[in-house]
Amino acid sequence: MRKFLKAGKLNTDILKGLLERSSILDPQVVVGPKIGEDAAVIDLGKEADRYWVVTSDPITFTTEGGLINGMIEMALASEKEMEVDLERVLIYKESLILCREFGLNPLGVIALGALLLTVSPTDFLPIQKAFRKNGIPLNVIGNVKKGSARVLTSSRKGRKELKPLPQDEILKIY
Repeated sequence: MRKFLKAGKLNTDILKGLLERSSILDPQVVVGPKIGEDAAVIDLGKEADRYWVVTSDPITFTTEGGLINGMIEMALASEKEMEVDLERVLIYKESLILCREFGLNPLGVIALGALLLTVSPTDFLPIQKAFRKNGIPLNVIGNVKKGSARVLTSSRKGRKELKPLPQDEILKIY
Protein backbone atom coordinates (compact mmCIF):
# COMPACT_ATOMS: atom_id res chain seq x y z
CA MET A 1 0.00 0.00 0.00
CA ARG A 2 1.42 3.40 -1.01
CA LYS A 3 1.47 6.22 1.52
CA PHE A 4 0.57 9.73 0.48
CA LEU A 5 1.20 13.00 2.26
CA LYS A 6 -2.02 14.67 3.21
CA ALA A 7 -2.84 17.90 1.43
CA GLY A 8 -1.77 21.13 3.04
CA LYS A 9 1.21 22.11 5.11
CA LEU A 10 4.12 19.66 5.16
CA ASN A 11 4.68 18.06 8.56
CA THR A 12 7.53 19.88 10.35
CA ASP A 13 9.40 16.63 11.16
CA ILE A 14 9.36 15.59 7.50
CA LEU A 15 10.52 19.05 6.45
CA LYS A 16 13.35 19.05 9.01
CA GLY A 17 14.52 15.66 7.68
CA LEU A 18 14.51 16.88 4.10
CA LEU A 19 16.44 20.02 4.99
CA GLU A 20 19.02 18.09 7.05
CA ARG A 21 19.75 15.82 4.06
CA SER A 22 20.14 18.64 1.57
CA SER A 23 22.56 21.46 2.02
CA ILE A 24 23.04 24.32 -0.38
CA LEU A 25 26.59 25.58 -0.55
CA ASP A 26 26.20 27.70 -3.66
CA PRO A 27 27.35 31.27 -2.90
CA GLN A 28 24.67 32.60 -5.26
CA VAL A 29 21.96 31.48 -2.82
CA VAL A 30 21.66 34.54 -0.58
CA VAL A 31 18.73 33.12 1.44
CA GLY A 32 18.14 29.38 1.29
CA PRO A 33 15.63 26.86 2.63
CA LYS A 34 14.99 26.41 6.34
CA ILE A 35 12.08 25.96 8.70
CA GLY A 36 9.82 29.01 8.57
CA GLU A 37 11.61 30.49 5.56
CA ASP A 38 9.71 29.65 2.44
CA ALA A 39 11.66 31.62 -0.11
CA ALA A 40 15.06 31.74 -1.65
CA VAL A 41 16.92 34.78 -2.86
CA ILE A 42 19.35 33.95 -5.64
CA ASP A 43 22.06 36.31 -6.86
CA LEU A 44 22.12 36.00 -10.66
CA GLY A 45 25.64 37.43 -10.81
CA LYS A 46 27.31 40.68 -11.73
CA GLU A 47 26.58 40.28 -15.45
CA ALA A 48 22.85 39.97 -14.82
CA ASP A 49 22.90 42.53 -11.97
CA ARG A 50 19.66 40.98 -10.65
CA TYR A 51 18.30 38.74 -7.91
CA TRP A 52 15.52 36.17 -8.13
CA VAL A 53 13.10 35.72 -5.27
CA VAL A 54 11.83 32.15 -5.54
CA THR A 55 8.72 31.66 -3.48
CA SER A 56 6.40 29.12 -1.98
CA ASP A 57 3.82 29.30 0.80
CA PRO A 58 3.67 31.39 3.06
CA ILE A 59 4.69 33.92 0.50
CA THR A 60 1.60 35.18 -1.18
CA PHE A 61 1.16 37.03 -4.39
CA THR A 62 -1.82 39.05 -3.30
CA THR A 63 -4.57 38.69 -5.84
CA GLU A 64 -8.30 38.31 -5.17
CA GLY A 65 -9.28 39.99 -1.92
CA GLY A 66 -6.09 42.00 -1.98
CA LEU A 67 -3.73 42.39 0.90
CA ILE A 68 -6.39 41.69 3.53
CA ASN A 69 -7.21 38.21 2.27
CA GLY A 70 -3.55 37.54 1.43
CA MET A 71 -2.46 38.22 5.02
CA ILE A 72 -5.28 36.11 6.43
CA GLU A 73 -4.35 33.22 4.10
CA MET A 74 -0.73 33.45 5.33
CA ALA A 75 -1.76 33.46 8.99
CA LEU A 76 -4.00 30.43 8.49
CA ALA A 77 -1.40 28.49 6.45
CA SER A 78 1.38 29.15 8.95
CA GLU A 79 -0.85 28.78 12.01
CA LYS A 80 0.63 32.01 13.39
CA GLU A 81 -0.61 35.38 14.53
CA MET A 82 0.32 38.40 12.46
CA GLU A 83 0.19 41.95 13.73
CA VAL A 84 0.26 44.63 11.05
CA ASP A 85 0.22 48.40 10.81
CA LEU A 86 -1.98 49.11 7.80
CA GLU A 87 -0.67 52.68 7.63
CA ARG A 88 2.72 51.25 6.58
CA VAL A 89 1.27 49.51 3.51
CA LEU A 90 2.54 51.02 0.27
CA ILE A 91 -0.37 51.95 -1.99
CA TYR A 92 0.17 53.74 -5.28
CA LYS A 93 -1.41 57.18 -5.52
CA GLU A 94 -3.31 56.15 -8.67
CA SER A 95 -4.83 53.20 -6.81
CA LEU A 96 -5.96 55.42 -3.96
CA ILE A 97 -7.58 57.86 -6.39
CA LEU A 98 -9.49 55.10 -8.20
CA CYS A 99 -10.57 53.40 -4.97
CA ARG A 100 -11.87 56.67 -3.53
CA GLU A 101 -13.74 57.40 -6.75
CA PHE A 102 -15.52 54.02 -6.65
CA GLY A 103 -15.82 53.66 -2.85
CA LEU A 104 -13.48 50.66 -2.59
CA ASN A 105 -11.12 49.62 0.19
CA PRO A 106 -7.68 49.62 -1.49
CA LEU A 107 -6.51 46.83 0.83
CA GLY A 108 -9.28 44.55 -0.48
CA VAL A 109 -8.81 45.15 -4.20
CA ILE A 110 -7.08 42.59 -6.39
CA ALA A 111 -3.37 43.36 -6.11
CA LEU A 112 -1.68 41.72 -9.06
CA GLY A 113 2.05 42.26 -8.87
CA ALA A 114 2.12 42.79 -5.11
CA LEU A 115 4.25 40.38 -3.11
CA LEU A 116 3.57 39.65 0.54
CA LEU A 117 6.28 37.69 2.30
CA THR A 118 7.44 36.73 5.75
CA VAL A 119 11.16 36.82 6.39
CA SER A 120 13.17 36.08 9.50
CA PRO A 121 14.96 39.17 10.84
CA THR A 122 18.36 37.59 10.14
CA ASP A 123 17.53 37.23 6.44
CA PHE A 124 15.91 40.62 5.96
CA LEU A 125 18.98 42.65 5.01
CA PRO A 126 19.97 40.55 1.94
CA ILE A 127 16.39 40.66 0.69
CA GLN A 128 16.16 44.40 1.32
CA LYS A 129 19.44 44.88 -0.58
CA ALA A 130 18.17 42.82 -3.52
CA PHE A 131 14.90 44.73 -3.70
CA ARG A 132 16.60 48.14 -3.46
CA LYS A 133 19.20 47.17 -6.05
CA ASN A 134 16.40 46.39 -8.47
CA GLY A 135 14.25 49.42 -7.63
CA ILE A 136 11.47 47.33 -6.06
CA PRO A 137 9.55 49.12 -3.27
CA LEU A 138 9.67 47.27 0.04
CA ASN A 139 8.13 48.04 3.41
CA VAL A 140 7.92 46.14 6.69
CA ILE A 141 4.28 46.26 7.74
CA GLY A 142 4.25 44.00 10.78
CA ASN A 143 5.49 40.88 12.48
CA VAL A 144 4.62 37.24 12.94
CA LYS A 145 4.46 35.53 16.32
CA LYS A 146 3.08 32.49 18.08
CA GLY A 147 -0.61 32.72 18.71
CA SER A 148 -3.96 32.08 17.11
CA ALA A 149 -4.00 31.96 13.30
CA ARG A 150 -5.26 35.49 12.73
CA VAL A 151 -4.27 38.98 11.63
CA LEU A 152 -4.45 41.86 14.08
CA THR A 153 -4.19 45.50 13.08
CA SER A 154 -2.75 48.15 15.33
CA SER A 155 -3.70 51.79 15.22
CA ARG A 156 -4.25 54.72 17.53
CA LYS A 157 -7.71 53.26 18.26
CA GLY A 158 -6.23 49.97 19.51
CA ARG A 159 -6.02 46.44 18.10
CA LYS A 160 -8.61 44.75 15.93
CA GLU A 161 -8.79 41.39 14.15
CA LEU A 162 -9.09 41.51 10.36
CA LYS A 163 -11.86 39.39 8.89
CA PRO A 164 -11.68 37.90 5.37
CA LEU A 165 -13.52 39.73 2.64
CA PRO A 166 -16.32 37.62 1.09
CA GLN A 167 -15.38 38.93 -2.37
CA ASP A 168 -12.85 41.18 -3.98
CA GLU A 169 -13.68 44.88 -3.59
CA ILE A 170 -13.41 45.39 -7.37
CA LEU A 171 -16.60 43.34 -7.84
CA LYS A 172 -18.59 46.14 -6.22
CA ILE A 173 -18.37 48.18 -9.42
CA TYR A 174 -19.59 45.41 -11.77
